[in-house]
Parts: sequence; structure tokens; C-alpha cells
Amino acid sequence: MFDYFLGSETIIYEKVALRLGYFTNNWSGDPSVKDQIINANFIGYTVGISYLNKNSSYGFTWMHQQSKPGAQYQLEESLASSSNNPSVTWTTNQFAIIITGEM
Repeated sequence: MFDYFLGSETIIYEKVALRLGYFTNNWSGDPSVKDQIINANFIGYTVGISYLNKNSSYGFTWMHQQSKPGAQYQLEESLASSSNNPSVTWTTNQFAIIITGEM
């Protein structure tokens, strides 16, 4: 499993910055266990704005995460064969307040 995050921060007005990001959240469970989500790898995006003040930063960020195409739910073998598992679409939206500072 390999996850990554790419992001940037651009100052758009003196002490105000725009933050953009792209990330993955890949699943690393055991595909042999029944009744669980398998192959549910995610991609996500972040958009935020922050106020920069000397040694600290205050921000508000929106994060969107969605399952990659092909995610499936694995059923008990008595209910479905491995080639007949239903597909799954997951979407998560989160808002975060971020405060950072130097000591």
C-alpha cells in the first residue's frame, strides 16, 4: 500500500493564503475476510483558506474523499460469487479548523 499527498499554498493577499491538495487513502485490510468492503481505495481533494500571522496560521479547510471506480462489497459465498459482488461508491466531506504555531 502506498499513499501520497500533494499540496500547495499560495499567498493571495498579504496575510491570506489559498491551500489546495490532492491525496490518496488506500485500503490495506485482508481481502479474504467476508462481509467487508474490499478494494475500497480513495482519492481526495482539499481546498482551504488561511490567515498567516508571524509565527502562527489559522485556517479553514474543506476535504472531499471518494472511492475510486471499481470498489466492491464482498458478500458471503452463499449469496454471491466473487464475480458478482455489488459495487460501492463512498463519498466523505469534512470541514476542519486548523491552527498551527511555532514555540
